[in-house]
Amino acid sequence: MNADIRAWIDELKEIQEIHKKQKENLIELNNYFEYSGKIEEVKKEKNFKRVKDASVKIVTNDPVVQFYFDNLGYTLKEIAQVFKIQESNVSGRLDKYFKEKRECKN
Repeated sequence: MNADIRAWIDELKEIQEIHKKQKENLIELNNYFEYSGKIEEVKKEKNFKRVKDASVKIVTNDPVVQFYFDNLGYTLKEIAQVFKIQESNVSGRLDKYFKEKRECKN
């Protein structure tokens, strides 16, 4: 047999051996991560308790907070979609507003 052909056959055998070893060492993704049995909780939307009183009109400089009080049927997620901002931004603005109101009372 020609030396070039013999070298080519030997190289193919080596490649075949490498593929065989790789296949033996392959770990299925399901076997790699161990199932802990714990189920993650779904993050629930943060809702503030609101009472609609027609006699009380709240006026603020922040348009997001104002929208929150003017449209009591909207959730934080819906308000975020209206203003095209993140839900955490809406929540942060409301938290800041309520914190300032609490500080004013004290």
